[in-house]
Amino acid sequence: MNLDNFCLIISTVTKCGDLWPMFFGQLDKLLPEIKKKYVLVDKTDYDFGDGYEVIFYDGKKKYREQLLDCFPQIKEEYCLYLQEDYVLYKQPNWQHIKNLIEYLNNNKKIDFVKLIRSSLDKIELIPESQSINLPLYDIVESNTYYTQQPTIWKFSKLVKIFEDTPSSHIGGVINETSGKNKELHFEELANKSCKENCTGLLYYDNEPKRGLYHHDSDIFPFIASALVRGKWNLSEYSNELIPLVLEYNIDLSLRGGL
Repeated sequence: MNLDNFCLIISTVTKCGDLWPMFFGQLDKLLPEIKKKYVLVDKTDYDFGDGYEVIFYDGKKKYREQLLDCFPQIKEEYCLYLQEDYVLYKQPNWQHIKNLIEYLNNNKKIDFVKLIRSSLDKIELIPESQSINLPLYDIVESNTYYTQQPTIWKFSKLVKIFEDTPSSHIGGVINETSGKNKELHFEELANKSCKENCTGLLYYDNEPKRGLYHHDSDIFPFIASALVRGKWNLSEYSNELIPLVLEYNIDLSLRGGL
């Protein structure tokens, strides 16, 4: 397959700009094979480096509208979606990523492959004869059928989900008094459209559980996520984060940690 038809889509915001040296530094070092890379961001003059095409969105709009405004400038058929706090800490399995893109290209009924397992997913192994010898699973039942976590998509299907999902913020809207969500966030709302319009699979190679809600990902070893409620996620990823904090000269005290 010609990988010219595959791209990386990175959604970010300038208030998380302190993560950019670490995120992009790790991405460039550990996954240089992806040549076409888009950064979707509000207004900034930050130099993301060679190979990144910057697409600006209106920071006053909600997340759904921000990305829908950017999507028409993306022409590739397949994409890997990321956010700036999904920091790589180890070499991804590029060969298996390529195999998954090929798999999507050859299987018109499959629209996406998730690269990390939610602990609540009910899954069923696909026979080897149908999975090109990759550890692929049907997602039998999941509250995160659609997820913001790293996923390889048929781009047209990702666009369809955004078009069909109500206007929403990436993290919902928090009630300042109770501290609870008073508006559902995009990921929750998008599940309905995803289940109605898409058929997806999960890549899962029996990686160990990390925290309460997800497993590690050997195909794409990333910190999920580096920030929790705006603070560094040291409770789950101290062994991975501390060396990167030292390498990229990050002052942990500016955000604090959980």
